[in-house]
Amino acid sequence: MNSNQKYDYVPLKRPIPITEQHWPKGTLPLVHTRTMTFMHEKYIRECIEGILMQKTTFPVQMLIHDDASSDKTVDIIREYEQKFPQLIKVLYQKENSHSKPDKNERRSEFWSWRIGKYETICEGDDYWIDPLKLQEQVEFMESHPEYGVTGTSAYMLIDKTGKVKPLPVIETEYRFEDLILGNRISNLTSCIRMDLIRQYIDEIKPEKRGWKSGDYPMWLYLSKVSTIKCLPFRSAVYRVLEESASHSRDNKKLLDFSRYHHSLRKFYLNYFQGSDKLYHKADLISYRESSTLAIIAKDYPLCDEIYNFYISNGYKGLARFFKLKKRFPKIIRYLDLLERLLIKTGIIKLPI
Repeated sequence: MNSNQKYDYVPLKRPIPITEQHWPKGTLPLVHTRTMTFMHEKYIRECIEGILMQKTTFPVQMLIHDDASSDKTVDIIREYEQKFPQLIKVLYQKENSHSKPDKNERRSEFWSWRIGKYETICEGDDYWIDPLKLQEQVEFMESHPEYGVTGTSAYMLIDKTGKVKPLPVIETEYRFEDLILGNRISNLTSCIRMDLIRQYIDEIKPEKRGWKSGDYPMWLYLSKVSTIKCLPFRSAVYRVLEESASHSRDNKKLLDFSRYHHSLRKFYLNYFQGSDKLYHKADLISYRESSTLAIIAKDYPLCDEIYNFYISNGYKGLARFFKLKKRFPKIIRYLDLLERLLIKTGIIKLPI
């Protein structure tokens, strides 16, 4: 769709549930929600209900892409699709996208449905809890065009134990210099200007880069071409599964993901010609993230690389602790805690 397309509609006087709204045929959604799901039989109903509870003054389109689930995920989605056919559009993929090299080509139909001015994301194992999430984010962005993305705080749900942890509620702005040091935006809380997503896709072409995540590379780009705002409320629940791209019991997988983040930071620092100081900070935080995992996974070349970086840059405290961890791997977690405490109290000094 042309990014200059107008969204002609008369706003409702007050927010009402999106399931009760009736817009003239052909009215473009101001917002579309996007849900990717695969084998989420236990979770998808909660995800869909969290979107359907939204109350807005503007039209919304709900998009779901099932990636060839073989459990009852599809049955549950069809139930909602039949109940709300004007609101929900679904792409039922016949083959899993990770099993075929042409996965991006087969998603072109789903891409053509993404016609809202804003895009919001809620994957099939997460869910929203605030019925005014969309209303508050869109109202803010309509009146503040300088912001390309808004996010909120959230709750973290440990799927195995059922334990729920509230994440801090803050109101702040994030720029490239903040996000290059770590991903601070929860994907499921985001609201993004669709024209900037198109710009990112056209300029960076992420589908050709083999990246292991979709959100962090995009946040890094968008934080450079716009400003990201975190609004001060919790809107969603992020479910932490035992096995995912960023969470695993396999230390080698976690190490691979940490090294991927390092390569991603280097890519964007090179792309945007980041300062030597920022490049150094990114290296330092990446090596610290990888240090314990490198020892546990017995990746000795990486261990040497990390130790040499600490020594050559004068981080004697980190170098000493790294040697202790290598010598006493059975108590490495306790040494990690002690190292963080010494950094927090300023005994070990870092530039970050």
